[in-house]
Formats: sequence, structure tokens, C-alpha cells
Amino acid sequence: MKNKLIIVGGSFGRAYQYKRNLSNTSKRWANILANKLNLIEKNYCRAGCSIEYSSHELFKYIKSVGYNKKDIIIFLLPGDVGSPVIEPSFHPEWASNMIRYLSGEKIKNKEILNHYKRFKSFYTYLVTWAFEKEVIESKIFYILSTLKSLPNLTLLIPSDNIEIVNKVKFYVEKDSNNICIKETLLDISKNEYQDGDFGINRIERKDYRANHLSEPNHIILANELHKVIINKSSKEFQINNFKKNIL
Repeated sequence: MKNKLIIVGGSFGRAYQYKRNLSNTSKRWANILANKLNLIEKNYCRAGCSIEYSSHELFKYIKSVGYNKKDIIIFLLPGDVGSPVIEPSFHPEWASNMIRYLSGEKIKNKEILNHYKRFKSFYTYLVTWAFEKEVIESKIFYILSTLKSLPNLTLLIPSDNIEIVNKVKFYVEKDSNNICIKETLLDISKNEYQDGDFGINRIERKDYRANHLSEPNHIILANELHKVIINKSSKEFQINNFKKNIL
């Protein structure tokens, strides 16, 4: 049986049943990369999930009978302001709505809205301490340390918070088997817009791009990550190779 390409994270890595903005579902970056590496993709991504949920999914894979030390693991680090709740009745996709609710933004989904209303006092208290930089740094440190402890080739790619990753990665001894990309996927995504404003207006814009990327950048991302993996070096990842101002 083939070895696997393990993808853990949020919407930048999730799989799709439909092609969305792509000419074919096979044009999604993770699918392209798996084929280039002759691996089978195993996807643990959920759109809008928290760091805690992604960490939980990583551990679920590590503890599973399907774990293989020859698998390649890509951990797409989600944003740092999602609800940390992991519970059967709480859908992982709801995590990203926490700050929206507390900041007074309208949430149309009644099930999500009712959850945050019910536990408003809990979340109001949570944000007073759970998102301090030191707390976030400790979460990322443990993720990096876990990845480093494995015999697998691993990559950590930040979705949108490069500042903390850059600080924490120096706590972990450099290792060619444990690679941390310096650029964020959000930067690649928002640079596709001529005004570079995806980060602010992604809801109003109704972003239908698969993994928030246009097809040319799916192909480029797969190629860039392929170079990183083959040469075991984050220096192979060239942010300037991605298409800009195409939307």
C-alpha cells in the first residue's frame, strides 16, 4: 500500500466534493502534491476550525493504526482566535464564529448563534486570557515539538499568523525533517485581489475559491511545496512565484 500525505488544518487545506473555481477537483494543491510525490492524500482539515481541533486531529492520526513513519505530514496552522471547544455537539467549523459573535457581527446560522448565546459568559471570560501571546506561543511550541518528535518528514505552514510562528520556531532545534515555512497562505490568498483586501472582506466577497486560491496558485503551491519536500529546505519556497492581482 502507498504511503500517505497527511494534511491537517483548516480551510486552506480542506478537500472538496465539487470543483468550485477549479477546472477539476484534481487541480487542488494537495491533490497535485500527493500525485507528484506518489502518495495517497489523507485529509484531516475542517474549515473554520481552531488550533486545538487541528492538534486533536494530528494526535488522532498519530495514535491510529494507520500511522506510518514514512508518511509526510503537513500541518496548516489555523488562526489563533477560534473557540477551543472540542465536544461532539460542537461542530469544528463553528470555532471561527466566536470573535464574530463577541464583536457584534451578525451570525445567520441559528444553531451557531444559539450556541454562542447559551455560553456567552464562558466565551466572554475566555477571551480575557486564552488569546494572550504567551498562551498562543505555548500551543504552537507543543505542535512544533510534537512534529519534531516524529520520525516523519513534517511541514508546518502558518495560515495567517506568521509573527508568533517565527518567534516560536527558534525554540525548536533546526532539523531538516521538521520544516517551518516562513510565509503565510493568507498572504498568497489576499494578494490575488488587486486591493489585497481578502483578510477584511472575505465574508462580504463570498469567497468561493477552493482553499481561498485561484487555480494557477494551487498549481504553484503544489510545485513550491514539492521543492521544499524533495530538498528538505524551507528556502526552496519562493513567495514571489505566486500570481498576484489576478482577481
